[in-house]
Amino acid sequence: MSFKAKIILIISLCMLFSLSIFSLVSYIDTKKNSTIQVETSLQMASKSLTDYIDLWLSTKKSAAESMARSLKDVDLLTPADLTDKLSETTKMLGAFDSYVGLEDGAMTWGSDKKQPKEYDPRQRPWYKQAKESGKLGITDVYIGSTSKVQMITINGTHLSRKEFYRRFWNRHYAR
Repeated sequence: MSFKAKIILIISLCMLFSLSIFSLVSYIDTKKNSTIQVETSLQMASKSLTDYIDLWLSTKKSAAESMARSLKDVDLLTPADLTDKLSETTKMLGAFDSYVGLEDGAMTWGSDKKQPKEYDPRQRPWYKQAKESGKLGITDVYIGSTSKVQMITINGTHLSRKEFYRRFWNRHYAR
């Protein structure tokens, strides 16, 4: 092999080696940056979705709270009037159902559903949460005992002026 051929071979091998090293470093850097960009995009999408859900829930909570204030004189309403008021609330909020549960275990649904014998609202998560906090709240996702669908409930309480016991009200949002 001539001297010229040896020099060309050595230069070619050096170029191949340096190009390979450069390609490997570029690949690793691109992979790292791509991973960071994907994670950032997913975090931004997640935050955007969270903000949207928070906004949606806050409007539902405000409307539910307004409705609760309108039930201050619920003692004076007939069962039919209460059912009508709850039904209107359900439509206004786009909820699955609206209802009022009493401390004696009685329930009135906006859908005019009859309370099953074994159903006690005082054992439900929304009732317990509302009673413990004493203010407007939202439950975690749970399976409804009568509807058997996943739902969340916006709940709250208010004191009856005449009877001095709490009344609990809800809005179901089914998935």
